[in-house]
Amino acid sequence: DNYTIFTDPDAALSEARAGSRATLLLDKTVIITGGGPTEGSATNYAAIFYPGLSQTTKGTIAEQATSMLEARAMHSATRLLDGRVLVAGGAGGAAGALSTAEVYDPVLKTFTATGASMAAARKNHVAVLLRDGNVFLAGGVDASGTLLSSAEIYDVATDSFLPAGNMENGARTGARVSGMPDGRVLIAGGRLAAGPTPTIEIFDPVAGTFTAVDIPNNMTAARDGMSLTSTTFDPYVATAAGGMASPPTNSIESFDWDSDSWMLSAVTMREGRANHMSVLLGDGKILLAGGQTTDTGSLTATADLYDVATDTIDLPNGPMHLPLRDAAITILENGRPALFGGVMTAGPTGKAMIFTPDGGFNYPPIAQVRTPTAIEPW
Repeated sequence: DNYTIFTDPDAALSEARAGSRATLLLDKTVIITGGGPTEGSATNYAAIFYPGLSQTTKGTIAEQATSMLEARAMHSATRLLDGRVLVAGGAGGAAGALSTAEVYDPVLKTFTATGASMAAARKNHVAVLLRDGNVFLAGGVDASGTLLSSAEIYDVATDSFLPAGNMENGARTGARVSGMPDGRVLIAGGRLAAGPTPTIEIFDPVAGTFTAVDIPNNMTAARDGMSLTSTTFDPYVATAAGGMASPPTNSIESFDWDSDSWMLSAVTMREGRANHMSVLLGDGKILLAGGQTTDTGSLTATADLYDVATDTIDLPNGPMHLPLRDAAITILENGRPALFGGVMTAGPTGKAMIFTPDGGFNYPPIAQVRTPTAIEPW
């Protein structure tokens, strides 16, 4: 059938691109920012993906008339409550890492520098929208290649960054982050100075404190380059999959918000994955696609569908069009994940792909596209 397959949207990026980011806008389009034609390079590229209407898997990509103010890759791009997008940090080519940030206005289609820069230059950091509408950023690597333990909060009202303390487990990069239902922030995995880590910690934005969990409540495996995908319905969990464990692991485990502990899945992915792509689908399954399967960087085009509620694995009706890792991924308003760029065996690619879930577009989208009238708890 034509479900659970990857298709070509008949659109591609203007050039091969690694380290870019894709962010769904309130008008149902997607802005793709930064990245470079080779790993480690950066550009000020900005383009809009215009998806086709209704059930179509087609679309077009048009470059913005105005590009970002600075070249960036491995940055963060976080949609704010008012629909604008905070683009922060990242690799800046010769600069190594950037402390600057800019805000994209989808109405004016312009980028504007924030009123102040971050306290630290950082790339490969984590960023997540808080309940109060501000943005939490932590960790990463600075311009000298030093891992960071510091965190800061972008305050939307003052257009500035405020210090938010330091992570308890020390400096880390490549971690994954998720907002918790009670407003706290889960930071998991990545790499400490000693190497890949199973540790997690929780940031409380009200108290302004970090808490490192007890060792028994850390993940069961060290995971650098894992995925962390949170559900928006019962069971409310954050699911970690894969990651570098020499070789990449195929295990899956979920963090229970109530007990602050991990539950190891009884099933595994068909192969180990790291630096793969993941997204929550409208039917409650998590798409886990591509990634590297060996320490030496061998890539895969396979994908798995993990059902959180039943703790089962299903296989799509076909693989991705090419072995791929580190693609920019977002979910469209019609419930279909869209992937842009990434790194294939021969190097970065400009290819785009659309995944159609089981049942097509009929499942409700992960995020309802609407303009809030007040601060909301998501």
